[in-house]
Amino acid sequence: MPDLPTSDPEKDREMFQFVLETPHLQADHWKIYPCEVTPFSTIERWYSEGSYIPYTEKNPKLLVDLLVWTKARVHPWIRLNRVIRDIPEVSIIAGNQNTNLRQMIFKDLAKQGKYCRCIRCREVRDWPEDDSLLRLVKRW
Repeated sequence: MPDLPTSDPEKDREMFQFVLETPHLQADHWKIYPCEVTPFSTIERWYSEGSYIPYTEKNPKLLVDLLVWTKARVHPWIRLNRVIRDIPEVSIIAGNQNTNLRQMIFKDLAKQGKYCRCIRCREVRDWPEDDSLLRLVKRW
């Protein structure tokens, strides 16, 4: 969960790098939920008191850049199901308020000539419809 209280983009980058490189943490299913300030939460109180200000509030591009960096390094055996929580924009007080965050990440990846190798990004649904480009491989 990037953008937690006391974190910053560099700490979050180190966290993702640690999770990707540590042999004991090789999960095959990820969900990345950037921290968001929502009503009736402890984090809302911290935000109201000024003790927590999300770095996305200072510069939303910091989170996008971090997630572009992360997605470009995700191992091909990982299925990265979510990159954002399904919280209505009206319920987000602070933090990431881009409900199209995944699309923003893909746009930046493409601009940089990079791509995500996770299972979800390589699914057949994104392939061309021309059947002649497909190949069936049988394995027993």
